[in-house]
Amino acid sequence: MLKRYFLISSVAALLLVGCGGSTTESTDSTTASTDITVERGPVHGALVLDAEGEQAEFLGDGAYRFASTPTYPITADGGYIDIDRSGEIEEDESVLGFSMQTDSGSVITMATTVASNKSTKSLLDRNFGVSSSILYGQTPGSNTTIAAISDAIYEYCVDNNLTPSQLTEEDIANLEEIIETLIAEYADSNESVSHFEDKMFGRLGGHHRIGHHRHGKVDGDLNTSRESCKRIDFSDINISELTQTQIGEILYMAEEEKLARDVYTNLYETWELRIFRNIAKAENKHTELVGLLVDRYSLTLPDNYDESGVYDDSTLQTMYDAFITQGALSITDALEVGVAIEQADIADLTEIIEAGVPEDLEMVYERLLNGSQRHLSAFETLLDRYSEEDTEVSDDTNGTE
Repeated sequence: MLKRYFLISSVAALLLVGCGGSTTESTDSTTASTDITVERGPVHGALVLDAEGEQAEFLGDGAYRFASTPTYPITADGGYIDIDRSGEIEEDESVLGFSMQTDSGSVITMATTVASNKSTKSLLDRNFGVSSSILYGQTPGSNTTIAAISDAIYEYCVDNNLTPSQLTEEDIANLEEIIETLIAEYADSNESVSHFEDKMFGRLGGHHRIGHHRHGKVDGDLNTSRESCKRIDFSDINISELTQTQIGEILYMAEEEKLARDVYTNLYETWELRIFRNIAKAENKHTELVGLLVDRYSLTLPDNYDESGVYDDSTLQTMYDAFITQGALSITDALEVGVAIEQADIADLTEIIEAGVPEDLEMVYERLLNGSQRHLSAFETLLDRYSEEDTEVSDDTNGTE
């Protein structure tokens, strides 16, 4: 059954590990939590991961919580921007079309993302007075300078087909006059920050806007974001007598987790698109969690399990080779690989759960399903953006020939 979809649950496990905690069967209640604000306007339902692949729980209104102290850098992918800051995501607001990052502090913004490059970080401080305390502690909603920088960077990246992490000192220098003008305008105005954010998104036209066709899935994405952070606790669940099919599914899933990590690692090395790096890091945690089932039922993994790009299952080996070949063609093809993996995971995991499995296996598979749905949303967001850009290039070309 699993092989029919060829990559069932690998990426689906991407949000499986408990939010911000270690891969264990219970939570240490004495561990201090850490809150992070993700703001471009407040970003709802993003995939927020630390450097070890731990996921933060979405609390609402741009706030996220790690169950323990996170390891930096912390990244945010996917999700929706609450432009009018109403606390709800409505039609004509926006998806988050870029990966964002912070190397310190309690906020993730366009400014912290640009500051992941040390030279541009120094330029922000030198030219606009953005000290580390402001950079890593203030958001567009709390600081007009951060608001102006965020708006200028976002618009510049969309207009020039760049990502914030790609911006150089020269790019920031090109934006200096614009940023200074915006800082003065925002500081002198009685208008709210959402007013200026809405103006900026208005200048971008339809870029990244949530249309009617997509708005229907927003609530589902946000609910899944919350559900994917529930922890797994086997302490009150007895060991079951598994069928050979159920044993085969666990072992196959373990190889698939490894395959997803290997594919995303390869695609990041090829394209340096951060979403692949971020998800690849998360895969290490998810392979550990599937390993809990392997250990719980005293199963044996293949001898070549620790060897990257090599799989005991011939179908997985064929699929890995095909994904790597397709992903090397273009960024769009690479993102389509991610989408295809997630769609296959969702279909197959749904079938497994509906067929009926022991409670402990179902808990794992439900988390895998939630994770796959979250990653599908993140990949679709970026794929929409890159596909839109490809269409514009094609249209421009057709207009000149």
